[in-house]
Amino acid sequence: MKKVTFILVLITSLFFWGNLFATPINFSDTANYWPGWGGGVRTWKHSIKDNTEEHIGTPDIKGGQVDINNGEINSVTIDYYNSAYYGDVTPGDLFIDLGSDKYWDYVIQSASGTILGFGTKEFALGTYDKNPNLNYGYDQNYQLSGDCDGYDGSGPAFTGVWQNPDGRTYDIRDDHPVLYHNSGSLNPRTLGSASVGSFDSSVGSHSFMFSNLAGLDLKGYDSFTIGWAVDCANDVLYEKVPAPVPEPGTMMLLGIGLMLIGPLMRKKRGSKES
Repeated sequence: MKKVTFILVLITSLFFWGNLFATPINFSDTANYWPGWGGGVRTWKHSIKDNTEEHIGTPDIKGGQVDINNGEINSVTIDYYNSAYYGDVTPGDLFIDLGSDKYWDYVIQSASGTILGFGTKEFALGTYDKNPNLNYGYDQNYQLSGDCDGYDGSGPAFTGVWQNPDGRTYDIRDDHPVLYHNSGSLNPRTLGSASVGSFDSSVGSHSFMFSNLAGLDLKGYDSFTIGWAVDCANDVLYEKVPAPVPEPGTMMLLGIGLMLIGPLMRKKRGSKES
């Protein structure tokens, strides 16, 4: 009977320990644009549409999931729906803001998987200053939507329409951050690499797996914000995600389990010695 009790206590403790530190968290997509980045100067003919519509055309971001284990982010998965697939639409970088204070702490570059870490209040979210480098589409350490593919995605008259070299045109959310671009003012640290999933047609998901690291350290923060977009920024993600905080009841049960294991182990050793 004592052996059975010991096993039950051990299993219960391990169960609560595992659930305490392994937590999948779902998030939605509610933002039309990142704070301060709505209605750029080159979208003056489309600024109302840009600011009031959650997504313009395709793809439509549906939300996703973050897996957290022992205070570290192990993976981020973004779910989306493409009503039509265009091969020249590519995913942007993943931005993570610990504590949701409008300063980015991590950037995961989608093309290479490189994970960059920034100092406290080093990389500000910023706001659109209506004066980007129109030749390259850079502004405040970002590459902006509409200029990511080597041609002018805004069209010859900067009308907020994506004009491909072959003449096709699409409405886009212009002049919105989609990629990290160091203007020289930042000094990021390379922390490692992530495994970046594919981005393709129809219903799908785009994932960032931090398997080469223990995970991205949450540093004790109780929330963080995720930023992401495709290069046309037709839909953008800016969502605050709560970090798991152990409930007092769970911690109490775990403590009771651990306290019971000790005496049982000592008693078991004592019976063997006698």
